[in-house]
Amino acid sequence: MVRILLANPADVLLHHVDIPLDTGAAIAAAWGLFAARKRLPVGLLLYLTLSWCASVAKVTEIETTPSASRYLLALLPLCLLPGIWLARAEPVVRFAVMIPCWIVAAWLFLNWILWGWVA
Repeated sequence: MVRILLANPADVLLHHVDIPLDTGAAIAAAWGLFAARKRLPVGLLLYLTLSWCASVAKVTEIETTPSASRYLLALLPLCLLPGIWLARAEPVVRFAVMIPCWIVAAWLFLNWILWGWVA
């Protein structure tokens, strides 16, 4: 996937937006697994590692992993790590993280109200 993304980034970003999204999700999940290796119980870490392997194991003829992001949903417990970090952070840092979250939530709510997701 990374090779295809680096070979022709403009074409990939215009016509195959799923490739960078799946690549980014797989890399972020792998980084989360690496960061979680000392913080999570061994059984949960093994389950999450096997779920990651299963999500990136399905490869097409052009060496992409279709719908990897969908299969990475099983790794949702990795969201505990940023939550733990954020809970221990200073209030200013927590507020700085929440501002973009509020902006995105407001934008999504506005799209929902205006039915932008239907069109």
